[in-house]
Amino acid sequence: DIKAGAMILGSLAIGDAYLASLAALGSVAANGVAHGVQLEPTPQHAGLWQYNGCLMGCVSAVFVAPHSALLGVASTLTGASLATLVTAVLPKALGNSMPQWTFAFNIVALTQLVRVQPLKLDPDVVAVAAETTTTATSISMSSILTTPLVGISQIFVVENAWTGVGIVTAIASYSPLLAGHAVAGSTVGALTGLALGLPAADVAAGLFRFQ
Repeated sequence: DIKAGAMILGSLAIGDAYLASLAALGSVAANGVAHGVQLEPTPQHAGLWQYNGCLMGCVSAVFVAPHSALLGVASTLTGASLATLVTAVLPKALGNSMPQWTFAFNIVALTQLVRVQPLKLDPDVVAVAAETTTTATSISMSSILTTPLVGISQIFVVENAWTGVGIVTAIASYSPLLAGHAVAGSTVGALTGLALGLPAADVAAGLFRFQ
């Protein structure tokens, strides 16, 4: 749905303009590669190629090149192109017996993340983070109320409640039922995280709800 896609892209820009620009670049690159090598048009028209390219842009912005636009562009173009080609060969690998979901994105993105190891911290940073987690025992009511929306924004690696509002609105524009299920799933994830005693700050950041 073109209108929903435009709404989601605008919502990403609210939370992170750099990420939104790379997401758009990834979508365009993936579409160009799919058209250039003359891949089967049905997935292209459905947005499958472009979605994986969009996600590669998001990963590049947050994990691969958060401080270098040039590297971000290069990473996005490379990742989106590779994800499109992987998407093209996956049906045969899966025996045409199951949906692809985001397998192509995961394969390419994890390859990049293994190389750059963005979550690897030095011991001093780990110690400070552990102390902060231990001392943080409360969270504001507004953060609790917006956690489902932040969780939805984390689908695209953004931590912003307004981005979540935009994404839910975009989904509801073509499927209110799907939007309701997305909010419900994110809410259940948040409540489960709190019930398990996970750090409130991590729960509020949407790290346990976008799934």
